[in-house]
Amino acid sequence: MEVSIIAMGQSPKGINVSPDIQGVEFHQGKSFFGDKNLNESKIYTSEVTRLVEKPSIVMSVRAPVGDVNLINRPIVIGRGLASISPIYLMLDYVFYYLSIKKNNLESQATGTTFKAITGSIVRNILIPIPPYLEQVAITKRITKIEAIITSIS
Repeated sequence: MEVSIIAMGQSPKGINVSPDIQGVEFHQGKSFFGDKNLNESKIYTSEVTRLVEKPSIVMSVRAPVGDVNLINRPIVIGRGLASISPIYLMLDYVFYYLSIKKNNLESQATGTTFKAITGSIVRNILIPIPPYLEQVAITKRITKIEAIITSIS
């Protein structure tokens, strides 16, 4: 059963990407990834090739592979990213689950110039589907633990 909509990035032509262009915010890879939320790139494109709507998860599919961030605004993604938009699952639950899959995804990466994973690999990530209330409980526990770690450091 498909539990998310997956889209692989598609880059616009370079001439259509610039900090000076009026358009949609553009991300090619994980350069602007934060701890959890995607930071603003201040780079825009007038050629909307692969639009990702909020709320969604973006995943780095080219070296480094498997890093994930949440987005809270529409963006255009290039070939270094994929988007994951959960259908039947909580967004944060999927985010935390994918966060722990990074090593597994890295082990599936191929390439000589730089490691990458394919859309097929992303589409075939198996995500356990606990009942909704269990997803809420898992997410709340992780959020509490993150808060404790943040307060210590």
